[in-house]
Amino acid sequence: MTGRRVEPTGPRDDKGMPPGQPGQPGPPGQPGQGTRPADDVPEQIQGAAQAWFATVGLQVAAAFTTLAINLLNPRAIVNAPGVGDMLGDFTDDQKVMVARVSAVLTTLITLAFCGFFAWVITRMRKGAMWARFVLVAGSVYLAIQLLPLYLGGAGAWEEAPIPLKLADGSLMIASAVAAIAATILVSGRNAMEFFTRSSGSGGNEGDKRPPGRDNGNSGMDGRGR
Repeated sequence: MTGRRVEPTGPRDDKGMPPGQPGQPGPPGQPGQGTRPADDVPEQIQGAAQAWFATVGLQVAAAFTTLAINLLNPRAIVNAPGVGDMLGDFTDDQKVMVARVSAVLTTLITLAFCGFFAWVITRMRKGAMWARFVLVAGSVYLAIQLLPLYLGGAGAWEEAPIPLKLADGSLMIASAVAAIAATILVSGRNAMEFFTRSSGSGGNEGDKRPPGRDNGNSGMDGRGR
């Protein structure tokens, strides 16, 4: 022993550490050494998520335009078929107050649903098939909601100022178009394969085994003959 320190050989980084050591980023492209795994979410799913998020934002804006329309003309709500009979014993001022409160409550419920659907979109992006079903059903509902709009509207909406009617109608149409576009994107072949693959991987995490081995039959691999 001469007491001299033997310096290890091999490549070094600018800090004198071998590449891939803990705390040091490894060479690019090598998993487990400072690099993130590639995101395997198809472009169709990414686009559908963006379209549905746009739908949620448009619905939030439309909720406030609808609220403004109802608050400007609350008597139109009271005079709707069936509503006046339910409030027969109320005075006119009480009926107006009930109409305004119901308009505000309807807006709050709409905002709550928008928050719920925003969460469902995040689950859909992770491959949840049930989330896709919920979002597609909601998109169909938005498309059906356009029918009264094409027929000219009714109640407070029919008597609303033209600028508010244009704003509310445009937001409703835009949100429905975005929702339909998202539905088309998640109905493609690549998207369906993504959902099938994501649903199938959830129940097979415990069946991981080395390649070339058969669980329970390791004695039948040709070496026991």
